[in-house]
Amino acid sequence: MRLLKLLILILALLFLMYQLFLLVLTPPEFLRQTGKIEQAPKEVVAPQHKALPSERIAQNALHYINQLRHQLGLNPLQSNEKLDKAALNHSRYCVVNNLQQHVQTPNLADFTGKTPSDRAYAVGYPAGVNEVISFNRDSAKPFVDDLMSAIYHRLGLLDMTIDQIGTGVYRVDGKKPGAHSVASAFTAETSNLKLAELCQNPIDPRPGELAYKGICRGNVMIPKQAFDRARYNIAHRNPKWIVWPQDGSTVPPVFYEEMPDPLPECDASGYPVHIQINPIYWGRITFVNGSFKLYRVEGQQKTPVVIERTMTNLNDPNHENRGKKPEWYALFPRLRLDWNAEYLAEVQTREAGQITTHHWRFYTPKLSHLTRFRSSQGNHTPLPIKIGEIHHIYFEPHACQAPRESQLKTRTPSYAQIKTRFIDGQTLQIQVIKARKGDKIVLDYVPTHTRITFQVN
Repeated sequence: MRLLKLLILILALLFLMYQLFLLVLTPPEFLRQTGKIEQAPKEVVAPQHKALPSERIAQNALHYINQLRHQLGLNPLQSNEKLDKAALNHSRYCVVNNLQQHVQTPNLADFTGKTPSDRAYAVGYPAGVNEVISFNRDSAKPFVDDLMSAIYHRLGLLDMTIDQIGTGVYRVDGKKPGAHSVASAFTAETSNLKLAELCQNPIDPRPGELAYKGICRGNVMIPKQAFDRARYNIAHRNPKWIVWPQDGSTVPPVFYEEMPDPLPECDASGYPVHIQINPIYWGRITFVNGSFKLYRVEGQQKTPVVIERTMTNLNDPNHENRGKKPEWYALFPRLRLDWNAEYLAEVQTREAGQITTHHWRFYTPKLSHLTRFRSSQGNHTPLPIKIGEIHHIYFEPHACQAPRESQLKTRTPSYAQIKTRFIDGQTLQIQVIKARKGDKIVLDYVPTHTRITFQVN
């Protein structure tokens, strides 16, 4: 009897060990369910740099955007938390993947949605959005100023039918910006509150009523009349038209590139000037063809600025949905504008059969001790410089072509100390902090192999 009990005990132990063996080799049922297996892309590499606090920069950018809109008489934009999140998500994606674009790729790190609207939907925002982005800056004003120098992004920030915005900045410590490296990114997503409410609580179109699809998440249909009310409710609070640069303002002299690019043949051209019509007045206010002009003003003399291209929404090559009525009119100077300069813009509009000529002036920043060099031509006689003095060097590009990156090599006595920074890709600022009288400071502007020599006096 005892032998039988011992045998039963041994068999029970063997059965238990077998079950444990199966448990180790075989996952539980919910883990064995078949499913889609996705392999992580090889090109995705986790960032090696530490993210820096950037919420304050995003907030300051919003304040600055609203300041610019206020100066033009436009309604302010209210911050939206969900749009803030969508904006931050895209800024992070751009920095992590070293990309400067609006469309995200699903197999890359930090993907949150292919289009700006997809990314807004992903965080719970019910309506579509417009997006602007800028890169490789360390504070709010340069981020926004870059956007305002690019016509399409500028039009988006000065839209007269938006009242909501989300801003997000992502940047990392120690990462060097460059043509193929994104060290920081600022994204802004804009939308319309009433339109978002319509998407959240849609109104069914009446039989035969015109309606829009693709404005909201999913297959929600928005009646045209309700859509127009949402937009015009804001537009009624804004002026008939606005211009940029605004009258009396100071703006940078250069426009580089944007996506899409209105001047694909140019790397660096003059700051664009434009006039923008309130949507309520589309078709009621039109532009007189060929009337948009720009002049360099020196005392009583006006010199016409050579224009590379004039453009309206009706002949915009980068957008298929151009509209049927004039909405904006822009001109692009062929060459960079001059520093320390005054400009006069002139354009004519027609309303109710009456032609009105609009004039406004704007300026470029004043730079002290500015010296201009063409192409690779340097100086044979050293430029005099005093300790503490700030000088500026402008390396004039060839036509509207400019190098994509700016590099500088310096040669000074071992005990000397200088401070240099690029204001833009072709403009360098230099200050001698410590040196002796007679010392020579040699600067080599790498893109054009231009050598500039200063002598301390």
